Amino acid sequence: MTPSEWPLRFVPRRSPPLWRAFLISVTALVAAVLVRGVFLGFDQATGVSATFFPAYIVATLYAGPRWGWGCLVLTLLMGLLGPTALAASVSREAIILQFGLSGAATVLVAAALREALLRLDEAKVAEAEVRANLAATESRFRNLADSAPVLMWISNLEGSREFVNRAYLEFLGLDYETALGFDWRALIHPDDMERIAADEHRSLATGGDFVWEARYRRSNGEYPWIRSISLRRYLPNGELAGYVGVGYDITQAKRAEADLKRINDLLAERVQAALSERDEAEAALRRAQKMEAVGQLTGGVAHDFNNLLTVIIGALDLIQRHPADEARRERMIEAAQGAARRGERLTQQLLAFSRRQALKPELVCVDDLLADSEIRESHRENDPRVQDAYSLRCTPQVMGAVADAIRFARETVKIELNASTDNPLVFEDGSVLSGGNFHGQPVAQALDFVAIALTTLQAISERRVERLVNPDLSQGLPAFLTRDPGLSSGFMMVQITAASLVAESRSLSHPASPGSIPTDANQEDFVPMGMAAAFKASRILANAQRVVAAELLCAAQGLEYLLPLRPGRGVERLYQRVRNTGDGVPLLEADRPPAPDLERLASLVTRGNLDPAPGLAC
Repeated sequence: MTPSEWPLRFVPRRSPPLWRAFLISVTALVAAVLVRGVFLGFDQATGVSATFFPAYIVATLYAGPRWGWGCLVLTLLMGLLGPTALAASVSREAIILQFGLSGAATVLVAAALREALLRLDEAKVAEAEVRANLAATESRFRNLADSAPVLMWISNLEGSREFVNRAYLEFLGLDYETALGFDWRALIHPDDMERIAADEHRSLATGGDFVWEARYRRSNGEYPWIRSISLRRYLPNGELAGYVGVGYDITQAKRAEADLKRINDLLAERVQAALSERDEAEAALRRAQKMEAVGQLTGGVAHDFNNLLTVIIGALDLIQRHPADEARRERMIEAAQGAARRGERLTQQLLAFSRRQALKPELVCVDDLLADSEIRESHRENDPRVQDAYSLRCTPQVMGAVADAIRFARETVKIELNASTDNPLVFEDGSVLSGGNFHGQPVAQALDFVAIALTTLQAISERRVERLVNPDLSQGLPAFLTRDPGLSSGFMMVQITAASLVAESRSLSHPASPGSIPTDANQEDFVPMGMAAAFKASRILANAQRVVAAELLCAAQGLEYLLPLRPGRGVERLYQRVRNTGDGVPLLEADRPPAPDLERLASLVTRGNLDPAPGLAC
């Protein structure tokens, strides 16, 4: 503090007691009066003059502003009542007014100075507290960082360290100042250098944080795996200041990961070997079982044919030995013919049992439906979908299973239609056999299978209808395929109709053939329920025709909203049939009852007018 600032040291930081303030104010005024008396004479000591201004300053600074104003008022009264040296041309009132204004300014300035001193003192106290708290916080941070078992550091934007903890120093084997200037990149294992440099460049380019794993050389020459995480730190104004990071040893985790991978690979090899052994054993068992079954069947068939051939050979032998015995010759010929017919029936039974049907594979180029499709090409790039839903992606597999079920039912019915259902069975040799070939269980089960397959067909078709009318699933098509969604219903009722038909078909698709009810005094105690199966299959078929019609109706409408993009060749042909056939359906411009449109398309489906084009086969 300079000598000129010494008096300011005694300015009280709070208002002094009343007696001290009074004593300071009186002392200052008396001193001013004595000074005036010494220079002007004691007869003029109480007159107003500039000698009182220091008294105002002292009273304001050391006693308070109120005492400074009190001293001013008191001197003004003395000036009015006491003698004052005046120039001849100046009035007392003017002198008093000028003195009052100057004194008031002096008191105001002194009061402001006192307030500034108080504020400055408070700021110094606050600064000292902040510095003390900062020092304590920094000390706690350093203690915490030094006690942490991981490497910790603070770096600037240039990558230089501004702080490192004790674990960091021990890892490097350097003192604090040397560690701050040490280039940490020199510690990276050569095999990891290129990868870490690329990660650092990418993180700096994007302004992101740093997270990587690499091997760093310790002071003892070892290269442990370190996982380091550097997060951005900011100044109070939001400007990026650098990074704060930690690093911890993951060598044991890396070793455990490598051991686990090695164990998994070994386990996978052993499991694969065990599975291969099991598959080989199962295949050998199946081959043995097949061979055993074939052997048993072959033995039985050989035994039956041996008996038949014995009859035939014996009859021919007797005919050869006794050619002149006409009666015996006729009986032997009849016996040989009977054995041959039984062999024929046995062969027919074997063929029926094997159910071997001649396969006629027919390749169908499904891709021809989408050939030259501008719509498909528009989704080649920038399409947010990874893959389509099952109702689109798995359609070939589902429809293949439906076709297999229908093919099975067709072959079953073909066999049953060509079989004899008489009861009793009367053979050519006059023998009569009472049996049950009339029982319709094979046909009933086949019809149940058809019902299940047709229900599956319409269920997946309805799911595609939902994807066409639902704006959350239709990839840009308007809600319910109408130009005024909300005001117009569009194809809302079409989807609702399809859903209700599927619900009914699901209820009807419960198999009828297991539901036997005894009749005829329990003589017919197990019946196939074939008529019930036929009725339900017929109803489900009608529902399926209408659900497929609903899909065709919605698909044709959806294509209208994708113009000018054109569909594939096969889809275009089918679209033209829906629109241009005599019984076709026009574009939906405004709401109209959907039932007539559905019935027209269902009729086209029933007649086969909407089957794929002949050119679709490969």
